[in-house]
Amino acid sequence: NIPRPGVASLNHYKISSDGTTSAGTLTKTKVVGRPSSLPFAFDFDQVGNLLLAEVFDGALPSDFPNDLGLGAVTVWKENAGAGGSYTQVDTVNVGQPLTCWVRYNPTNQCAYTSNAGGDGSVSAVSTAGGIYKLAESKAAGLNGPIDLMWSQDGKNLYVLSPGVAPSPMFGSGQPLIRVYEAGRDSPCGLTLVQAISSGYAPSFIQGNGVAGIAVYPGNP
Repeated sequence: NIPRPGVASLNHYKISSDGTTSAGTLTKTKVVGRPSSLPFAFDFDQVGNLLLAEVFDGALPSDFPNDLGLGAVTVWKENAGAGGSYTQVDTVNVGQPLTCWVRYNPTNQCAYTSNAGGDGSVSAVSTAGGIYKLAESKAAGLNGPIDLMWSQDGKNLYVLSPGVAPSPMFGSGQPLIRVYEAGRDSPCGLTLVQAISSGYAPSFIQGNGVAGIAVYPGNP
């Protein structure tokens, strides 16, 4: 929904038994009241609510890019009997700039966002007991993280840190994958267990760099 006053939408398609879909099955929910919030990625929690990562909490800062603003996770509940429409039921400001990706971990009932702005960070949002709240604004610090993915057992989080911009804290020695263990010190906490730096040159900003990550289904 950028440039303003654009309005983003959640597009819900029905999938048939053969795995196909069509435009005729589309139900569109507009993200209203949040002009230029720039919805980016989403995931679903343990009760089926949609967790939407928005780069800006509510609206693009008037002084962007001098002011990067702060990102958010908005929570959307599917309307019963309404054929795939959604209603926003909650908002959690993560307190970090340029929130892009979000991944939910049903094992500890926490959602994690990658925030590419500032020094870069991963934020943790707790959903335990159906209450959505910020658990840790900076559960992990790293340079310009983008995509992230959980192991199937929910124990480890793999975060791609491609070095979007030099960082005063982490320098420009990117790209790399950082591996975290979840819940060692706190329910939504992350503990760094490995950093993998080989095989990922050039950096994201040099062109033709790594921009996504996945975990093979057969792994833990």
